[in-house]
Amino acid sequence: MKKKTNILMFMLTLFYAVLPVGLVLLNVFEYEAVFNEFALIALLCTYIIVSLVFTVVICRIKSKTKEKVNPVLTALSVIFIIIGWFLLLFQKWVELLSGTLIGVAMLISLICVIVVVVTEVSRKTIAGILLSIMCISLVVISELCLIFGSIGITEVTDTCLSPTGKYRAEVVQVNQGALGGDTVVYAYDCEKELDLKFVKVFKKPELVYLGEYLDCEDMVLEWVSYDTLSINGKEYNIKHPSFA
Repeated sequence: MKKKTNILMFMLTLFYAVLPVGLVLLNVFEYEAVFNEFALIALLCTYIIVSLVFTVVICRIKSKTKEKVNPVLTALSVIFIIIGWFLLLFQKWVELLSGTLIGVAMLISLICVIVVVVTEVSRKTIAGILLSIMCISLVVISELCLIFGSIGITEVTDTCLSPTGKYRAEVVQVNQGALGGDTVVYAYDCEKELDLKFVKVFKKPELVYLGEYLDCEDMVLEWVSYDTLSINGKEYNIKHPSFA
């Protein structure tokens, strides 16, 4: 680990690890994090810039000193990139454009790692390999987004605060494409939400109601007590531990 290339690669691996480790830890404690559009774009740009800068510096050091990169660090970098980006990609709020941006950012980060580990081929060969990977990957990502872009997309159609303002009920319409969809009602604990402007962290909501697609059109919500929600005249008591 005393070689400059491995020190830089270790720093890059730690950088890649922050996002997936943070999201996984939040999930362990039953919390979720949602980035707004500005924060998402800033996050993606930061990953791309850092990946490119580290790649250029590491490759320059390698070309002068002939140092090798630790394969364990390389493997960890790839694993953290994939886990981190897919944790973002499969969140319910990600739409077509965001999904495409995430896919492209992951692709660029992976290509940067590939550049770092390629040592015994010419520059022309490297360029050809990278262009081929990029073209194929972009085509695959674009096709997947076009096919599955609308599946799983959610839309909040109504919200209702409890009398004390502690809880918030949300009616969500889930679009499953050709499979139809669902109407769900979630109950959130407003006192366990943290809005940092660029990211919102909140306790995972309680699923109160699950119904057919478009049920939301005629749905009537009303809180009859601090922990009991009436949906179309039927009462649902919230028993999730976070509401105790």
